[in-house]
Amino acid sequence: MALPHFVKQSTIIADGFGQLGKMESVKLPDLKQVFEDWRGGGMPGAVEVELGIEKMQIEFKIGGVDRNLLKMWGLQQGAIKPFQILGHAVAEDSDESLGVSAYVRGKLGEIEFDEFKTGSLANISYVVKMHYYRLRVGDEDMVEYDPINLVYKIGGVDQLAAQRANLGL
Repeated sequence: MALPHFVKQSTIIADGFGQLGKMESVKLPDLKQVFEDWRGGGMPGAVEVELGIEKMQIEFKIGGVDRNLLKMWGLQQGAIKPFQILGHAVAEDSDESLGVSAYVRGKLGEIEFDEFKTGSLANISYVVKMHYYRLRVGDEDMVEYDPINLVYKIGGVDQLAAQRANLGL
């Protein structure tokens, strides 16, 4: 039996500005499909029908004040920024390590300040409302999602190829 790989170190690069040594934590998006009940005539019960993917966001905390991040909030419409999360995952029973990376494009939609208090360190929390997401583990794409360009891949398999073909795209 092998132990799982745990992410032990991570950082974020926000619009080209590295945060190594500043990032306290990052939360990747929850992956959730949207379902709705359907019960047609004569059916004895309902079934859930998949209707798409819920909107996604990432959340991260940075220690102290970062001017470059603060200037990304509230930008004009269309000012989409790139974010890259890089992680180092290792298993305790192996010398094998894995890179875990997430590539995100979106808008910095929320900033939440911790209380500034004498004798305490204050963090600032950020939320990015995502337009694009790609998650890689090692050299393998796990998820790629770009709703604007009709891209939805799981494990490298295109889930929307037939849809795009049927729509003439």
